[in-house]
Amino acid sequence: MRRALRKLLTDTVQHASHLGTYSSQGAAALEVAVERKARVEDTRRLILARDGTQQVTRAVVFIEGPVIVTVDDQITLPDDTTPPIIAVNTVKDINGAVSHVEVYF
Repeated sequence: MRRALRKLLTDTVQHASHLGTYSSQGAAALEVAVERKARVEDTRRLILARDGTQQVTRAVVFIEGPVIVTVDDQITLPDDTTPPIIAVNTVKDINGAVSHVEVYF
């Protein structure tokens, strides 16, 4: 990520990666959350969710890469909410390296 873009990462979020398993109640098993520099923006966008439906987002979080985020992960926002992740977009730089990840809620 370029230096100018890093300056925009003024927020901090907690990222807990999904371990790939679920409890008997259907809750995702998560790793211990790690702190990540991010930018949180309230935004409304119509996007395609993983189940194929169109959904309107309430926010997008930009997290500096390289990092892997999936829709089964959990992101705790600066206001201590953990909204469900609707979609994730990995953005690569001109050299093909992961620049950042966009997480839509």
